[in-house]
Amino acid sequence: MPDITASPSDITRIGCEATVTYTITDTGRPAPAISYAFAGATTGSGNGTGSGTTFSVGVTTVTVTAANECGSADRNFTVTIQPLPTVYNVTGGGGYCPGGAGVLVGLDNSQSGVSYQLYSGVTPIGSSVSGTGSAITFGVISAQATYSVLATDNATACTQAMSGTANVFVHPLPVAYTVTGGGNYCSGGTGSIVGLSNSQSGVAYQLYQGSSAVGTVVNGTGAAIDFGSFTTVGTYSVHATDITTTCVNGMTATVNVGINPLPIIHTVTGGGEYCIGGTGVAIGLDNGDAGINYQLMAGTVAIGSPVSGADGILTFGNITGAGTYTVLAHNATTGCEQNMTGSANIVINPLPIAYNLTGGGNYCAGGAGVVVNIDNSQTGVNYQLYVGATATGVPVAGTGAAVSFGSYTTAGTYGVTAINATTGCVNNMTGSANVGIYTLPTIYAVTGGGSYCAGGAGVSVGLGGSSSTVNYQLYNGATAIGTALSGTGMPLDFGLNTMAGTYTVVATDATTSCVSNMAASAAIVVTPLVTPLVTMATATTSEICAGSTVTYTTAVVNGGTAPAYEWYVNGVTTGVTASAYSYAPADADSLSVMLTSDVACVTTATATASMIIDVLPNVLPYASITASPNDTLCEGTPVTLSVTTENAGTMPELTWWKNSAIAATGTSYSFTPADDDAVVLSLSSNAPCRTADVVYSNVIAMQVDESYLPVVNIVAVPGLNIATGQPVTFTAYVGAAGSTPTYKWAVNSVVVAGATNATFTAANLNNKDSVSCTVKGSGVCGRDGFNTVIMNVVPSSVIDAAAYNNLTVVPNPTTGEIKLSGVVGYKVGEEISISVTNVLGQSVYTRKVVLKNGNINERIVLGNNIADGTYMLSVNGNSGAKVFHIVLKR
Repeated sequence: MPDITASPSDITRIGCEATVTYTITDTGRPAPAISYAFAGATTGSGNGTGSGTTFSVGVTTVTVTAANECGSADRNFTVTIQPLPTVYNVTGGGGYCPGGAGVLVGLDNSQSGVSYQLYSGVTPIGSSVSGTGSAITFGVISAQATYSVLATDNATACTQAMSGTANVFVHPLPVAYTVTGGGNYCSGGTGSIVGLSNSQSGVAYQLYQGSSAVGTVVNGTGAAIDFGSFTTVGTYSVHATDITTTCVNGMTATVNVGINPLPIIHTVTGGGEYCIGGTGVAIGLDNGDAGINYQLMAGTVAIGSPVSGADGILTFGNITGAGTYTVLAHNATTGCEQNMTGSANIVINPLPIAYNLTGGGNYCAGGAGVVVNIDNSQTGVNYQLYVGATATGVPVAGTGAAVSFGSYTTAGTYGVTAINATTGCVNNMTGSANVGIYTLPTIYAVTGGGSYCAGGAGVSVGLGGSSSTVNYQLYNGATAIGTALSGTGMPLDFGLNTMAGTYTVVATDATTSCVSNMAASAAIVVTPLVTPLVTMATATTSEICAGSTVTYTTAVVNGGTAPAYEWYVNGVTTGVTASAYSYAPADADSLSVMLTSDVACVTTATATASMIIDVLPNVLPYASITASPNDTLCEGTPVTLSVTTENAGTMPELTWWKNSAIAATGTSYSFTPADDDAVVLSLSSNAPCRTADVVYSNVIAMQVDESYLPVVNIVAVPGLNIATGQPVTFTAYVGAAGSTPTYKWAVNSVVVAGATNATFTAANLNNKDSVSCTVKGSGVCGRDGFNTVIMNVVPSSVIDAAAYNNLTVVPNPTTGEIKLSGVVGYKVGEEISISVTNVLGQSVYTRKVVLKNGNINERIVLGNNIADGTYMLSVNGNSGAKVFHIVLKR
């Protein structure tokens, strides 16, 4: 009978098998046919072995029946199934770029007590990783494969394949295409193009210059790429980045960008203007360089063939086409081109337009000649007239209309050449003008003429000879008289003529029309009937003064060559028959003269003239001067002198004399006098009938007293340094103040009422108060003297009341050397001012002394230039002041 066993055993087990395999054996016999049934599972049959299905976790009963020809057997098994490890998802994997470290592979979760083994197919990879209760990683995996994970329960050894797999693979790099372009470009150009021979879609391409990215990323298109033109010198490369995988690959090769220099710039020379029909003008270059070809250009059109450069001046020859020409330099090796600086302009100037000569012809000898013209002209063109090959006259500027060269007398053939004043282009005018000369009629002398009285028959005019074929016309001035007489070869008579004037004869050749003025002329004078006229005038234009002799003259019209005169005074003949009469008239005299004319044609033979004479009395000029304010003044006071005049006339001359010298002119004179100045006025009168031309006024002698300025020194007792509230007595010591000076005291410039004596006492002075005294000298010439002191009001503890009281000055009188000594204060370093002044307040000695322990011991030496007299020695300091009167006597 069959023997039934189970694998695994029928004992309770900790395992992970989900399928139980059963083996039925019958020794020595063929394997029996079996049948089996798994609880909760499907049944099945087989031959020799059998297998069930996956069991649920828990206890499961399995019944197996086996039968053969020997019989059958049943067997029940109890199997306990342990749970498998929890299934988690394999994570990670993916692609990475060649040369990269790989990619991570892991699980999205794990169990503690479970080991996880990574597999590539059936091959474990690395060591197992213990579960942690969270996601785990197997590290970076670089081998390309499909990876799975098997979990093994560390306690039950149950295993469970994790869900999913992780594929690890290597991304392909972008295809390495070749970098194209580069090379040198010409300086100043747009640079050299850099590109790529091909590209892939989905790949981004970045251009680099050295290690620096240039420009923006360019996406592949499946075709070649152009990165543009680049001017920066250097080596250029391209890196390709797969946009999806980010894998980077350097493209094949690099290209270099360099700069070729442009040809050296030289200056275009030549060009200019030429006239139509000329050979053109030269164009060149001021230098050229070997290896460079130079092409002359007219705009964009090449002119002629290129000229190879050499180290020297280039020429493109004479160019005839008008326009602006430039030169393009081309480097035959690098292909670089450069425009040369400047340009050459060629202007083709037109010839002056050929106009027609007009005018010319014959003229009469001695005439102005005949006019030569051209029938039109151009502005800016000068026209030169020629007689044969000789230029005549100066060029005439064209006006845009006909031009006349004036009249010409030289016989010959005339032509005109036109010269453009700007371009110098020359052209001959069309045609010519011929000039010829006619002979003038023979000259004969005019005869006749003379004078006659108005109303007479006139006088005859004739010609001393005549020529046939010539007509002779008589003229009075410019007026033709009668008709022309034909020449007979004999003298001609033009008859009696009554019109006054100068008569001439003009001869005109009947054939040539040439005219000659006949020699000389005949004057006809018509003497009119006239009336004699006489007038009287004095020989002087001034007034007539009593007792003066006056000459009266006559002015005559139509008096003839020897007229007769007779003079009358108050109707009584004087017996004087001359043309002038002199006598001493009385006032209101009636003077008359009668003229008898010897002119032949007069209406009456006599004429008279008369006048009433005014006679003025004789007068004497007078002048008197006065002084304002007075003739006695103080020194420095101005005075004004005024004048009163009589019989001075309408324009008198008033001259002021000071000390016998001219000082001023006019009606007044102002000045500042000195003592004993003497002033007088001279009057030059233009009064009529004056008995003297110049008279002098009274003399004013000025008396001027000296002004003087009192000298004021102020001494304060007990001193300038006082305690608050301490009274001070101020004494003004004055010099040069006169016998009765006046005093005016002020504190801080405010006048103290009633303080009008030499001494002034003040209390309650403040620190820095100023005390001043104004002293006016006695008399009208005394001026105001002034001095001031500044008070130092301090606490009583710092005042030395005895300061300056024990100062001594010896010797006094002195011969010039004085010793000043004593105690003037206690303050160490106090500065004392010592001064000596004269009675006018002028300083003759000054010095500053710094005290030592309050003592002073000074030697004062007065110079030899100081005059003897009385002086004031003043000692001033912050502690007080003192004044000594000293007498200098050498």
